[in-house]
Amino acid sequence: MFNLDEQKKPEVATEIIKQKIAGDHQHIFEAWLKKISNAAQRHPGFLGVATLRPLRKNGDTYTCIFRFNKHKHLEKWLTSVERKTLMIELDEITSSKPITNTYIGLATWLHLTTKHNQPSRHKMALATFLSIWALVHIAMNYIHPFIPGSDLIREMLVIAIIVLIMTYMVTPLLMKLLSAWLYK
Repeated sequence: MFNLDEQKKPEVATEIIKQKIAGDHQHIFEAWLKKISNAAQRHPGFLGVATLRPLRKNGDTYTCIFRFNKHKHLEKWLTSVERKTLMIELDEITSSKPITNTYIGLATWLHLTTKHNQPSRHKMALATFLSIWALVHIAMNYIHPFIPGSDLIREMLVIAIIVLIMTYMVTPLLMKLLSAWLYK
């Protein structure tokens, strides 16, 4: 995990809560989830919450991802009385303690795909650079010329395509394929 005490902290910070819920308590947990999501939304810098529910009907593990625009805003949320109270409520409806972690920057992607603690930043930068370079090269040579309109509109569409491909295809695939190298 990144050292959160560094003087220069990257923007965008994430809290991930994983919790196993017994099948007969899922409706209680869903109600708790609405409460904590609403509470987080009222805090400065809140960007959103995503909930990964169990894949199977009888599954029991929920993963909640809370995102804030700055590390200091996440810290305020983590130390808030409201969150502490809600986490005590969670303890009362579950039989085990939740697993909570905080991450900054791309470390969230790496946490979801690996079990290691600290990725190599220079290797992450190199992998990201090569991915974006390849996508820009392909897009500018094979997509850009065929899009009608002004250069500005064409560039915006190409950038939108690159962002979508990076977010939904390339980054998850890279994290899976390169995780051992990134942590070496």
